[in-house]
Amino acid sequence: MKGEEEMATKKRLSTVLICLVALAFLTNLAYADKKETTKRYGPGYEKWVGTLIPAEFEFGPDDEVGRLNWQDPAMVLQAAKLVKGGKVYDLGQLVDRNSPNWPGHPPYELITFRSPFGEWNQGDQGWLMSNNDANICFASEATIHCQHTGTHMDGLCHVVFGQAWAGYNGFSQKKILGDWGFVKTGIETVPPVFCRGILLDVAGYKGVKCLKPGYEITVADVQGTLKKQGTKIKKGDAVLIRTGAGQYWPDKKKATIGPGPGWKACKWLLDNGMMVGGTDTVAYETQPVPGGVGPVGTNPHPGHMIMFHHGVHILELLNLEGLAQDNAYEFLFVTVPNKFRGATGSNIRPIAIR
Repeated sequence: MKGEEEMATKKRLSTVLICLVALAFLTNLAYADKKETTKRYGPGYEKWVGTLIPAEFEFGPDDEVGRLNWQDPAMVLQAAKLVKGGKVYDLGQLVDRNSPNWPGHPPYELITFRSPFGEWNQGDQGWLMSNNDANICFASEATIHCQHTGTHMDGLCHVVFGQAWAGYNGFSQKKILGDWGFVKTGIETVPPVFCRGILLDVAGYKGVKCLKPGYEITVADVQGTLKKQGTKIKKGDAVLIRTGAGQYWPDKKKATIGPGPGWKACKWLLDNGMMVGGTDTVAYETQPVPGGVGPVGTNPHPGHMIMFHHGVHILELLNLEGLAQDNAYEFLFVTVPNKFRGATGSNIRPIAIR
């Protein structure tokens, strides 16, 4: 009996010792992670981000993709099963020189670069000047615009915060911005997106044609919309929020009003598995931020801060009217950004299929 008690005591002591060693190891990792976080974000980063930076370096300290790392073959195959009738919804807005634009971005302009008249009159295309009984000519154009013109995706380097001007994973613009774009987290790092998409028709839930300018979508609004629609958010979803502003495109005043989710709603969506976030507005979140107050102190874009630091790419100026008209709350979502090295975003023409 005494021998059995001694054996049991030794086992308990061994278990305690193992737990203490494991705790010391994890504490050391956390300390090292804290030091690296401070190094990347700058001293006192908690003062502007609070506790809203996620578990540090969730996908590794060198990751540039964020939550799109979740997208694996199993997720793609599951999303493909959502296609039942084959109806395709074009979620992109038409863009031309008169289209609305966020005031911090350059306007869109398309200029004819080559034309049949020019080629023949200038005669600089020798291959057209002979052996051309078919009278073949060609036309091309040059465009001047920003990758955030019209319907677009924000790259994780688009908005930075704090004294270090740090973005996703603590990458500082002071270290990763070159003369020809970003050397890390540029839009070329984003893979094609093929996942389950859900529509949150908040305007429909509130019973209005469009939310009022500056309306802040709350957690209660999100939860109420989901309940009314009978929709649930799953890990790896593209969550598209309809405020109603998209129906006014291309009216420069009405289409750029600022209803959108507040930072608490953004955080709730993140905590519930959102992989990609989008709205039909020009700046995703509510603008201006009520009182200019973010999670800690003043912050004109707390939603962007929270989402980028969790590795969530943002889609803006989506056309969600067709989905809303059909009460299409769940669908296959597909979008492919341009592979422009170092760019902070990409014009896109996303689609929903069901």
